[in-house]
Amino acid sequence: MPSTRLTVVPVKLSSLTETLHISCFSDLHVDSSLCDYDRLRRIAAERAQLPHHHAIAIGDVCDLVLPGDLKRFKPSVRPAAVATRDDFLRASIDFAIERLKALGLKWDLISRGNHEDEAEKRHGVDATSIIAHELGASCGGYSGLVHYQIEVSGYKCAFTIAYHHGAWGGKYAKGYIGAREWFDHLWGWDVAVYGHNHASRLDVELRQELTWTRRGMEIRDRRVFIVNCASFVDYANANGTHYMERRGYPRQPSAPPLISIRFIRRGTPDGRRLEPDIRIQV
Repeated sequence: MPSTRLTVVPVKLSSLTETLHISCFSDLHVDSSLCDYDRLRRIAAERAQLPHHHAIAIGDVCDLVLPGDLKRFKPSVRPAAVATRDDFLRASIDFAIERLKALGLKWDLISRGNHEDEAEKRHGVDATSIIAHELGASCGGYSGLVHYQIEVSGYKCAFTIAYHHGAWGGKYAKGYIGAREWFDHLWGWDVAVYGHNHASRLDVELRQELTWTRRGMEIRDRRVFIVNCASFVDYANANGTHYMERRGYPRQPSAPPLISIRFIRRGTPDGRRLEPDIRIQV
């Protein structure tokens, strides 16, 4: 399955009172012995009960720290179920697929992070495309857009998530500062999500846009959201050695951001415009 920079997801709602829910996961590392899978499974079960719930994963779904990686590999890094397998790459991918399917979520996107990229460079296998295919999801790149096309009560509108797995340092600085600079290159998104830094964070900002109202053309403020997704590494069992802590990020509970959107009518000349009313829980 080739990767794509743009994923389009059609969504049909019955009325304007219904809410679209989207969970954004990053750094699941489901094939790592340090993955807090019990917590991940509990959160997924809660989220799956929400109406119109979708899920996206923006990189490092797999740990894929394998014997060829002399910098990071040690025998204890892999779960016991796959530690003794000779076909170590296939074993890790199959293990990840099994764990992700067991979460019972509707996956729209599985995209790659630095761990998947590193494994592909070392072993020549695109784990992201295999996992995305098995989950019935789009295979994303290191960055891209997820564009939700909404149809509700005869109205049509859209909601767009920009994503980038993230990098230690970015172009100028690590974390939010680097992410903000990167996302400023894109236009038209409502929420931007990034990972890799392993700490939940929500920043609300304003963008100015030219829009058409019943009074004519106006410049109007529009809220946008930049969100850092949490990791599911079990920090309590990492004995203070996980690189998240060494990079200056304190230990935090693992909880993927939950984006909840309702669509409201706006006064436009044709009276047919909907806009997303966005709430985000981190």
